[in-house]
Amino acid sequence: MERSTQGYEYRGNEGGSFLERLGQRRVSTTVEELCEREGCKIEELPSLVASKAQNIVYYCEENYRIVGSEINPQIDFLYQCYQATRDLPEDSGLSEFATSLESFDTFISNYAEGMSSGACGNLMSRIDRYIKKEAHTSRLIYEDLGKTHLGYLSKVEWIPLPYSFSVLEDYVERGVVEEVINLQKAGYESPDLYHATGSAALDGIAEHNAILAANKAVKLGGEIVKTGEYSIKPSYDNFRIEDGEREYGIYNLIYASDRPIIAYAIARWFDEFHVIFGLSKDKIAEYQKEHGGEIGGVVGVEFTIGSKVPLELVDVIYGEYISLDKLKEWQEKNAPQARVVSIEAGQLLRDRPEENWESLLRQEPIVI
Repeated sequence: MERSTQGYEYRGNEGGSFLERLGQRRVSTTVEELCEREGCKIEELPSLVASKAQNIVYYCEENYRIVGSEINPQIDFLYQCYQATRDLPEDSGLSEFATSLESFDTFISNYAEGMSSGACGNLMSRIDRYIKKEAHTSRLIYEDLGKTHLGYLSKVEWIPLPYSFSVLEDYVERGVVEEVINLQKAGYESPDLYHATGSAALDGIAEHNAILAANKAVKLGGEIVKTGEYSIKPSYDNFRIEDGEREYGIYNLIYASDRPIIAYAIARWFDEFHVIFGLSKDKIAEYQKEHGGEIGGVVGVEFTIGSKVPLELVDVIYGEYISLDKLKEWQEKNAPQARVVSIEAGQLLRDRPEENWESLLRQEPIVI
């Protein structure tokens, strides 16, 4: 039985594969379609967004230490509006409204001016979680005991992966499998260390020609990093910690892990994507030795790798498969020695090193 709620379209789970059920949600492609689904007039859309935005801001102000999915329907509405207003004609009466949804910064300046840093950081985290779980930008899908949510899946060719467990259905976009095969032929090897951030930080990284710890960036006259560390800064605003690790809530050191952890990367808005820098532990150690530093000890699953890592030390730059063109353009200008790899391909090569990828391409793809 079909039903509609909050602008989503669902079918019951009584038929079809896991992937087919995922494909039942769709995004409104035009303002007219969106307004019809919301039951409002086109001219009422900006005020409806403003009202929902105020609800989001109020919720984040009241619950900024809690990360959950309670406001996902409101965030989803913003996503629908964002997508529906991307290609409006220049003479559209909604052009100013479309601009207000252009980025996280324009959203804040138009609908949440004066929002506290704690609530702002929490909103970043909530939007990022929505993108990962609901909009689902990854081209790798694991039916991981119900943890994968419904998503807005484009019409692409999906290749079934061999079961990890007999009850699971896993899928990958065909293009990712082709990328994996090409990487193997090119002798790709996974890096030793990974530092995660988001695309909003790329301009600042390019300006300094290096990955900087947040505190060092501030001291050099720049803004605090717009992703990762910025999103957790509010947790420390009231503590004024100065312990060599953090000063005034922002990190003095760069952290890296021995495996790519996308949870440390953050996309604040619907056109942003996650970025992970792959690094050589030997290169980092040599650089730190030359500059009077060293790789620090393990903190949880992380290492400290100094306050500055020049881009010339980066071996691999990862981003979602659907964002590779944007990432390659940045890499060619700023880190030409680095290889650009999709997060999905990197994960498959780590998780399934013995897979026969050529044989997978001989399967009949599922188009959703």
